[in-house]
Amino acid sequence: MVNGKKLAQLLKKSKKLVVEKRNEKEFLLTDTYIIVRLDDKEFGEFFAKYNSYKNTANIPFKFEDTICSLGKKDFNESNLEMATVINEVDGAKKKIKLTKFYKSLKDKDAQIFKAGDQLGMFDRKYEFLFDLGDDYKTKGKKGPLFILKEGIVQVVIMPIIDYEKDCLKDELTKLCGIKNKVDKVA
Repeated sequence: MVNGKKLAQLLKKSKKLVVEKRNEKEFLLTDTYIIVRLDDKEFGEFFAKYNSYKNTANIPFKFEDTICSLGKKDFNESNLEMATVINEVDGAKKKIKLTKFYKSLKDKDAQIFKAGDQLGMFDRKYEFLFDLGDDYKTKGKKGPLFILKEGIVQVVIMPIIDYEKDCLKDELTKLCGIKNKVDKVA
């Protein structure tokens, strides 16, 4: 179950929030880095906490379809289709395994994950969202991370693309003193 208050605390810092009402019992939220599926009770908890912040625009009590707020601006209709990203799960064949490793970047800490023989990263502040699922998939280190529960996508997390010279795999290999076998570090 999604902790609506914790999610509100996380998303209040976002520059953009999009809310999609799929029906009376299902909502999707995104800040363009994550997508989270909420039921009506979870959304109610999120709604109350998010609207209690003075530095965020209030989510309207009644709305249809998809609405968006940029910064502190009021929510307006949006044509963003979150289903486009969620439906990419069909091509996500690689299982995700979280490693014990993190990488410090300029403005965030990144959790390192393994997908097949690839290593990728995502913002560590989203790590708690893995508790919402029982299956984790991706197309690869540059593709969205899908967190599923009973086959249904609950969360999508966008990865961090690291453009540094050294490959993440090489960094971990050097750090651990392993020769040509990254699977031993995961």
